[in-house]
Amino acid sequence: MDDCVAVERYLLGSILGAPTQAWPATAEISVNDFLLSSHRLIYAAMAKLAEDGEPIDVVLLPQVLGNDIAEIGGIEYLSSLVDGCVPENIAAYVRHMRRAALHRTLKRKVENLDQGISNANFDLTEIAQDAQDLLDTIHSDTVDRKIKNFAAIPDIFSININPAEFLVPHIVARKTMTLIAGLDGVAKSQLAMKLAIAVATGGNFIGFACGKAPVLFLDYENPDFEIVRRMKIMAGGSVPDPKIWGTWLDEQPPQIGNDLLLQISKEMKPLIIVDPFRDAHDDDENDSLEMKRRMKALRTCATAGASVLLLHHTAKAEGSDGRGSTAIRAACDIRFVQEMDPKDGSLITLRCGKNRLGKKLSMTIRVNFEEGVFERTDSAEFDGRQQQLMSLRKIIEESPGLTQNGVCGRVNMKKTRAMEFLKAEDGRLWCTKQDGKAVLYYPIKSGGSPTGELMGTDDGGSGSPLLRGTDTTAVPDSGNHSSVPPTNSGELAWENCDSMMRMKLRICSGLRRLRSTYVGADEPN
Repeated sequence: MDDCVAVERYLLGSILGAPTQAWPATAEISVNDFLLSSHRLIYAAMAKLAEDGEPIDVVLLPQVLGNDIAEIGGIEYLSSLVDGCVPENIAAYVRHMRRAALHRTLKRKVENLDQGISNANFDLTEIAQDAQDLLDTIHSDTVDRKIKNFAAIPDIFSININPAEFLVPHIVARKTMTLIAGLDGVAKSQLAMKLAIAVATGGNFIGFACGKAPVLFLDYENPDFEIVRRMKIMAGGSVPDPKIWGTWLDEQPPQIGNDLLLQISKEMKPLIIVDPFRDAHDDDENDSLEMKRRMKALRTCATAGASVLLLHHTAKAEGSDGRGSTAIRAACDIRFVQEMDPKDGSLITLRCGKNRLGKKLSMTIRVNFEEGVFERTDSAEFDGRQQQLMSLRKIIEESPGLTQNGVCGRVNMKKTRAMEFLKAEDGRLWCTKQDGKAVLYYPIKSGGSPTGELMGTDDGGSGSPLLRGTDTTAVPDSGNHSSVPPTNSGELAWENCDSMMRMKLRICSGLRRLRSTYVGADEPN
């Protein structure tokens, strides 16, 4: 024990004497690796200074320690730590400390296992879990390291590395970590559920075509009946994916760091959604070292092939981008703050504060919670896409029966992009007819009614369709609206209608479409 205490002193003294050289070498050490409580306090204070970008010295350490300065032996003890230490030996100090800490951990777990077996009424399941925990602890410290010297570090260009691949453009990428933080009640869980369904089915999320992948949704707070209700609204009922692991199961959702999550990450390469982060661990979110350990466990899952989406909470202070230690936010590749308009609960803003993979794109989303519809409403990219789609539709309306090459030759955009739009919006903005080997494009019309746009929900067409077009027929209403004025583009001004009004519009539009199909002309409403 005396040797362990001496090594701890030398390690702390090396950090004080040569912080620039010694501190990075202690990355694999945690507070709990120290035997003495006084040394734990000192190391935690050093970590706080390092995280804040402050120098680690005997002047600032007492300020961070505060009232704990007396418990560690005062400034005199801090100053004495540098005596006899050799900063050049920091790697040896780290190895010795880790081995000593592992020995203590194993000894404690063996004793617990022995006590469990000695109990006449022992639980076999608990014994098995304790034994597996013991084996995992041994394995984690005995993995063979292939890199044993500087020369063994491989050239990054000699490794087969694929470019970044987004599951949801601008929001979630494969093998990365995304954080969405917001106050309670801003619909983070609903947004994540909609995103999960889109990824699991390879569908559409707020206008973005999603890559298809298995989804594991870890729900630590919502009741089972609420999840069933949301799935019925957003997905129409039960679907094979996503797999939702909630608290209603006898076996509770695993905590961050559980080996099962890493196993699933390796085998399935899934999107893992953690809702919320605060319930996925038992640590203090303000403890930078503990949060660093949890985020490192998630990074290991991402490296193994998973995409990780964390739902977190912001502090109540204005401008907060996430509660707890900065280690949480720093570990993520993409970070958003989600806010809800206090005057219009159907408007949600995703404000991007960080994106390691590209430009920071913020967006506003209009939500119809009753129908589970999430529509992105404001961005230059979104507006540009809509303008290009309208250009294609106008060409098809003015010259029905054009071939694909005929349409692409008349529109001012790259042919590959035009072909992508023609395929993606077939049946929604226009329709096609096979003529031999040629595919001809026609506008969507119903009898003599104005050209309309059959709009599905944002998940690729499921749910109730909406007819948007150039029809400006007044719609009766018992409220303050006698008609719904068209916008400049000919679309109905949905933003000026409440949910009841939108429902009436949908019913009236559907009736007009039925009359047009079976009677031959629109009748007065």
